[in-house]
Amino acid sequence: MKEYLNIFMLPFPWNPYNKGNNPEFVFVDKNDNIFVCEAHLPRRLLKLSQNGTETTLIESKDGILQSCSEICVDKNENICVSDGDQLAVWKFDKNGKIVAGGNDYGQAPNQLFHPIGVTVCDGNGKGDGLNQLNHPCSVVIDSNEKQIYVDDGFNGRVVRSSTGAKKGEIIVNDDKNSNKPNERSRADGITFDADGNLCYRP
Repeated sequence: MKEYLNIFMLPFPWNPYNKGNNPEFVFVDKNDNIFVCEAHLPRRLLKLSQNGTETTLIESKDGILQSCSEICVDKNENICVSDGDQLAVWKFDKNGKIVAGGNDYGQAPNQLFHPIGVTVCDGNGKGDGLNQLNHPCSVVIDSNEKQIYVDDGFNGRVVRSSTGAKKGEIIVNDDKNSNKPNERSRADGITFDADGNLCYRP
């Protein structure tokens, strides 16, 4: 990542004075493109290509995005954005398209309540079973898009679930007294590096 440290701080047209306007979330895709969303105005969704080219993909003045708390980019560079202010999850390609929410607060199938991520599994209520989650705070999908990794926040673990599976398996467990890499307390964000290794912040 060293090569990105200088690139990342300078080329983006962040205001004022080319400094980050509270970047809220960063996503690196399989081609090492960096996607960044800002927490405050102008609330831009930005892309930094591996060759150093910077692009503003969307911003609040376009009348679509009002907040940006988390993003996910698939292999076709479709971008999903969690927009808490509008209670919606947006999917962007060339045009903004809402895929969830946007119908005021609530728990109905067409509603959201302050989303900060995207629900892709569970449905069995809150708990610590292998078919349950408790305050999941981050989700990533492997490069083959066949396995889902969930940062199961209040259970202090990272859980992996395959497509169509009825329950998951624990990859990183909660053991505050252990120094083993797969036995740590609550992860605070997970992602994959360029080599496909799962990285998490304990």
